[in-house]
Amino acid sequence: MKTLSDFKKRFTSQVFTCLVCYVCLIPSSAFAQCTGVNVITLPTNQSLMWGTGFTNTTVYIKSDFFINNNFTISGCTVKIEPGIRIVVNAGKILTITNGTTSSHLSACTDMWDGITVEGSTLYGDGQLIIDNNTIVEDAENAVFI
Repeated sequence: MKTLSDFKKRFTSQVFTCLVCYVCLIPSSAFAQCTGVNVITLPTNQSLMWGTGFTNTTVYIKSDFFINNNFTISGCTVKIEPGIRIVVNAGKILTITNGTTSSHLSACTDMWDGITVEGSTLYGDGQLIIDNNTIVEDAENAVFI
């Protein structure tokens, strides 16, 4: 697993642009610890258990989180454990958008893996939609398609 210092050696600041979004890989100057914070802790790794999404809250992801229904993260701070992935299953849509504040996905301590978008001939491609001003940082692979 790579650490933040390994990441800083390879990148200073890099922005990846896609059709409707800006995904930034900007290392945090200080990681917030995830313990002792008043957050929604995801005890299950299936998005279906959480309805259609989260709005204007803080979420702590401590194991790989699978998007198995169309799901929206709106105006949330999402803190993620090291090495963890968010996986958008084939045929499903993950939308990360701004609510009353910008959405911000980042690591608790060391770098998390990133967002993986899967596809299949049977169910079609998964989709990831990220609005402007959303920040995805501290990930080894911010978005893997």
